[in-house]
Amino acid sequence: MVFISKWIGSRYSACTIESVTLDMEATEVTQELARVVYCAKSVTPPQLDPFHVMQRKSAEFYLTESVFPPGFHVPRHSHQYHCIYLVLEGSFSETQGRKDRRRERFDVVLTPIDQPHADTFHDSGGRCFFVEIPSGWAERVRDYSTILESNIELQSKSLSWLMMRLYREALNLDSVSPLVIEGGLLEIIAAASRLSFRETARTPPAWLKTASEMLREQFAEHLTLSEMAKSVGVHPAYLATAFRKYYACSVGGYIRRLRIEYASKEIASSDEPITNIALRAGFADHSHLSKTFKRLTGLTPSQHRSLARRS
Repeated sequence: MVFISKWIGSRYSACTIESVTLDMEATEVTQELARVVYCAKSVTPPQLDPFHVMQRKSAEFYLTESVFPPGFHVPRHSHQYHCIYLVLEGSFSETQGRKDRRRERFDVVLTPIDQPHADTFHDSGGRCFFVEIPSGWAERVRDYSTILESNIELQSKSLSWLMMRLYREALNLDSVSPLVIEGGLLEIIAAASRLSFRETARTPPAWLKTASEMLREQFAEHLTLSEMAKSVGVHPAYLATAFRKYYACSVGGYIRRLRIEYASKEIASSDEPITNIALRAGFADHSHLSKTFKRLTGLTPSQHRSLARRS
């Protein structure tokens, strides 16, 4: 195992956007020299190094944490490795051709090899954690999933939690880390593949969408299956069966996930006592939240807060 670390003392590097020469000719790079290729009239990878506050390698995977100041523009570029990244803080716009997509906190994005795009960070700047995967490893899982070849943003907090666990591992590498990282990546690819499949599968009936929207709006309340079924005009047993068919989980499991999603966002973005957040999310107490949070995310609420707010 080989790893290289580089840290900066403040949240944003002393290097500002003015220090980057945007009109210089791009330097030709190979996969061995750099994992990102910048297009003509752009910057070279070394000029963006000050913004990479952590660069590590574990086995064949590259792990990078980058912090960019408000308004920073990463010119048009493409990756020489498959890339999965998690937005830890802030937000930015990713431009690919004529498409402009907004990336926000805890979004998980898959970027395939040789897919040109540019990024512009918003007023809050941004912090991202990147995992770069060489084509050889990606080819070994291709028989089971081609998700790495897709340029997609997956709205799933379960993927965010899996990426957060990889981020935690990247901060504390040891001799077992390559196994942990490879296992985590396989879990992420499997989860992303299933999520993508469900999103392209048959659309749920209108009444079931109404039921799921009701849960999203009232997840902290103590709804019963009978109350939900009555409000959408179906039998409770039919509601339970259809819900599992279309959403791949039980109604109870869906509610727990919504509560944890809400709690994870509140824990990461505030200093409010976790007990207060637990009660507002619908949990009985701090302990109830902690046990459920650990089971679903692999982290305690305190660990999640520490990682999400690390500067």
